Order: sequence, then structure tokens, then C-alpha cells
Amino acid sequence: MNWLMSRKQRVGGVSDEVTLTAYIAAAMLELNTSVSEPVLNSSLSCLRAAVHNLTNTYAAALLAYTFTLAGEEDTRASLLAKLDVLDTTEGKDQAHSDSLSVEMNSYTLLSLLSHQPLSSSDLGHASRIVSWLIKQQNPYGGFSSTQVPLFSCLLSRSPYWSVL
Repeated sequence: MNWLMSRKQRVGGVSDEVTLTAYIAAAMLELNTSVSEPVLNSSLSCLRAAVHNLTNTYAAALLAYTFTLAGEEDTRASLLAKLDVLDTTEGKDQAHSDSLSVEMNSYTLLSLLSHQPLSSSDLGHASRIVSWLIKQQNPYGGFSSTQVPLFSCLLSRSPYWSVL
């Protein structure tokens, strides 16, 4: 864990124990690790306790994705509601269109699309995020960060494209 913390600047907005724990928990869940596995269960418990004190939009987006993967509907809904207040897709934060905003919106998009069944509200929100993300691309189709293509790759295999 100390080794990961010393290299956290390489992982986008991961800047504290909460975001690092969420990042690792999401990776474990993406690998189909059971939520009853002790390390993952403890991680999710710590993250649940941190949800109500979040002030970091990146952390809220990452936790929304993590709890979507964990199947925790109430926590997911709470985090997505918090993100609605801080929504950058509606032009409220256009000056902050940097790579972290792209990552935050990508995590929110993955949170919306990884939830089943996909509601029309989730699909509408996802569509707005995809439109915003497309506008963030540079003239060559890339993004401002080397990490952002990872999210483009994730999005290309997301359920969003199968619904269209």
C-alpha cells in the first residue's frame, strides 16, 4: 500500500487513502473478486464510512463506479445525486475541462452504464456525458492526458454503444 501511495501521482486524481482504496477496490471488482473477500469487504466498509464526508468530485465519481460494481444501490444513488450537484457536463465548469474532468466524467459514465437495468434517465445522463467527452478531444481525436485514452478504450467497450 505504501508503494502505491508513493506512486499515486501516476494514477489520475488518486491523491489520498479514500481514492486509492476506491481505485483498488474497483480494480478488484472488475476482476470479479467477491465482495465477501475480506480485503475487499474491509475496503468497501471504509469507503462507505467516507461517502458522507466527500468534498472531492473525482473521489465521488470513482466511488460511484466502485459501489456500482459492488451492487450497492443506495450508496451508488447517493453518490450520483452528489455528482448531479457538481455536474460538469452541463457547462457549469467549462473552464475546468482538463484531464481530471475527463476522468471524473468517464467514471460517472461507467457508473451509469454498468448498472442494470439501464434506465432512460441513466441513458440520457450518459448521452450528455458522451457529448461532453467528445467536445474535450483535441483536433487529432486524442485528449490532453496519456491516461485519458484508457477511458476512451473502456468507453468503446461499454454498454452505451450497444444501446444506440
